[in-house]
Amino acid sequence: MCDYGHFDNVKKEYVITKPLTPRPWINYISNTRLGAFISQGAGGLSWFYQPVTRRISRYDFMGLPEDRPGFYIYIRESDGTYWNPSFQPCQRHLEKWECRHGMGYTRFIAEHNGIAAELIFFVPWNDDVLVWDLTLTNNRDNDEELFIANYLEFSLFEFYKEILGWVVLRNQIRFRYDSRVNSIKYDYFVFEAEHTNPVFLSTSGIPSGYECSRSAFIGRGRSTSNPIAIEKGEMSNSELLGGGLGIGSFAHTVTLKSHGTHRIVWTLGASETWDIADRIAVKYQNLRTVGKAFAELKEKWTATSDGFQTELPDDEMQSIVNVWNPYGTCATFFRDRDISSELPGLSDGIRFRDAMQNCISMCHLKPDIAKKRLELLLKHQKSDGSTLDSFLPGSKVKVSHEQPRCDNPVWSPISVYAYLAETADYDFLDKVLPYYDEGKSSVYEHLMQGLKQIAQDSGDNGLPLLKGRDWDDHLSVFSEEGAESVMTAQNWCYAARLMKKICLLRSKEEDALWIDEQIKRYRQALNGPAWDGEWYRQVLFRNGKIPLGSKKRRENKIYINTQAWAVISGTAIKGRDILCMDKMREYLNTDYGIKFLWPPYTGIPEPKDPLVSNGPGIGENGGIFIQANCWAIMAETIMGRGNRAYEYYRQILPPVISRKMGPDVYLNEPYIFSSHIIANPDPRRGMANLSWLTGAVNWMYLIATQHILGITPTLKGLRIHPCIPSSWGGFRIKRKFRGALYDIKVINKNKSNKPIITINGALIENALLPLLSEGEKAQVKVLL
Repeated sequence: MCDYGHFDNVKKEYVITKPLTPRPWINYISNTRLGAFISQGAGGLSWFYQPVTRRISRYDFMGLPEDRPGFYIYIRESDGTYWNPSFQPCQRHLEKWECRHGMGYTRFIAEHNGIAAELIFFVPWNDDVLVWDLTLTNNRDNDEELFIANYLEFSLFEFYKEILGWVVLRNQIRFRYDSRVNSIKYDYFVFEAEHTNPVFLSTSGIPSGYECSRSAFIGRGRSTSNPIAIEKGEMSNSELLGGGLGIGSFAHTVTLKSHGTHRIVWTLGASETWDIADRIAVKYQNLRTVGKAFAELKEKWTATSDGFQTELPDDEMQSIVNVWNPYGTCATFFRDRDISSELPGLSDGIRFRDAMQNCISMCHLKPDIAKKRLELLLKHQKSDGSTLDSFLPGSKVKVSHEQPRCDNPVWSPISVYAYLAETADYDFLDKVLPYYDEGKSSVYEHLMQGLKQIAQDSGDNGLPLLKGRDWDDHLSVFSEEGAESVMTAQNWCYAARLMKKICLLRSKEEDALWIDEQIKRYRQALNGPAWDGEWYRQVLFRNGKIPLGSKKRRENKIYINTQAWAVISGTAIKGRDILCMDKMREYLNTDYGIKFLWPPYTGIPEPKDPLVSNGPGIGENGGIFIQANCWAIMAETIMGRGNRAYEYYRQILPPVISRKMGPDVYLNEPYIFSSHIIANPDPRRGMANLSWLTGAVNWMYLIATQHILGITPTLKGLRIHPCIPSSWGGFRIKRKFRGALYDIKVINKNKSNKPIITINGALIENALLPLLSEGEKAQVKVLL
């Protein structure tokens, strides 16, 4: 097993110390408009707003060498040797090398034969540019002549058209150098394109040359690892006024004095007009402006994560909770499921269900941004309460043609409740928003209409019709007429209980009574035909067909979701909560996570049939699906079983599972959650798939902060109810809430049957902390 890096908790960075990681280990850097992902080898790509129709640079997802191209800097020394601070693509041996992924930036630190380089990539919060900030230091006793150049390969905005229509579309773009603003300009005028934004690459100082032509820079029979322009140490000042394979490269020839330093900045930007683009390009040619923007960016991200900071007896959990979980939640919120080193960016944009769930934790991290997203999502709800499955903001193509998801509207009350609890912005409920098809109503009515739409679409057993699929996308294979979703009914009851609190807040007693009646009706069905004797079933069918999740089936006898949600929703009859969760553990748990179902399908719907989904042990077919594990942890905390909840949490914590399985087996980044882990019987047991852009990132932050550590915002204030392992002596949290700061110290040694809580030394009667005035601070002590 090879150790590729470690956490630096002081600087809030993950430090990669070996450049050839098992997969590209990436970071997202974005200001919500212009963004990029960048790997430890500086591979990656950039986009403006979204990468489907506004992609700026190119990345090869399946070619070799992998993780290319990207954002490269070449340094050529006087003896002809050349190297990259990112190690890739030249792979020249370096005496010193580190890649430090931080919040909003990635930093490379490298040294070759006494020439040291520090290269920082970041996107300023207020301007749409990707900054490449290079500082060189000569540690030698003699001066050194250096030839330094960047490399950026441009993509068609609709990159998939490079396959479909490159022979024509290459003539509808041009690349030229504008000496007035010292910029290479990419003019995109593809006539049927939705977006034709100006794109530029600029640099500080006076360059010694430039290239717009890829062939001029690379040369014949070469690649980015040995480009002819770098080998010769000169540029031809090529332009592509008629179109073609365009790049952006500026070279600088520098005499670096002995023990001296030199700094160069390149900026890649996009804008709505060339006038704005020119102003931004000139602005970031000023090195002081660059330094100020980087400092402001770091302050911005510090403020985002500082709202919840912990001191825990588990260092790895602390690193994830304090830095990488909130940062990853923001990245997932902004990108949804569209682009990564594994996702090529051909998604249909914002998925209603996923995006609504992503709002839950964002309501704490960035409530103003979460509010805008909630409004955008609710505008894509129809007047009957149903929603679009997905949409692409700003695109002419509005409606997804995917099979519908019956659970879409159920997540809205959960997310809106999270926003109200965090902010007390109750007027938001009265804001009038249009429906997607016709009419308009208040946010409150949008929420109620969504719940009513699910409730009225019931099957023979009184549970919601599956229609297409519920949260488990792979159930689309079983979406026959009359099929009913057990999980959606459980989701509905949980959401409705939160909605009832909103109803009472707005004095809507009639709506609250309707919710009570519907929960009672669902609870009867869930504990009747949906109960299998020892656990809850997954999908019910008509005509006596054996349900999914029944012990009568040869495969898929038990699922994780319906056991966890039976507890979360509060619908399990007393005693069945313990039984179903214990059975889930018996059949599904492993030492590296809880399997999604057991036994996995070997054929669908029966073993004798063809397998038309994931193979056994992968994803929803018996793999370790991390988001579903979140709900199992949540259920255990609700039941008060802190040891088991922490066991489940820690066994899927990225640094833990990466170390346990081995990073060369696990493959993905050890600082961010992945979507799922492959389980037996697949021989790749322990391999992770799809990091960053997964609902697990949002839910794991919620589970850690609100359920294990137990600091939960409610409409009436912060509720304190930790559910920690007995081995912990305690922990400390600083939690900002509605403008006030609560400094909470938890000590795990109380011998009474209920917690003892004091605030500023005064005993409080329940677990709900009193509300403080904005700017006020309080010391909270909790004896568990």
